[in-house]
Amino acid sequence: MSQNPRETLSGNKWVNSVNMDLSLPLDKMKKIRVESRKLIEAEQISARTLSRLIGKMTAATQVIPPGPLFYRYLQMDLTRALRASGQNYEATVNLSTNSQK
Repeated sequence: MSQNPRETLSGNKWVNSVNMDLSLPLDKMKKIRVESRKLIEAEQISARTLSRLIGKMTAATQVIPPGPLFYRYLQMDLTRALRASGQNYEATVNLSTNSQK
């Protein structure tokens, strides 16, 4: 729960009605970072795992507007893998160099 009575949790973000701003809860930010690191370090990842991470990043774009710049290459890799596998979400995804940056 927030310390500030004018700050409420709405969906996956904090809304501050005094400053009129949005912020991502620290635990959600940490989860995205941890999952991103695991994804980069993993030898193999499934399309489902990558899709799940992209979904979390997409949900954070209300708070972090340049977010799509960070996951667009991941989306391209996911699309490529799904096309090659006939939309099989259990297929292995090969991360491009751009995705790993």
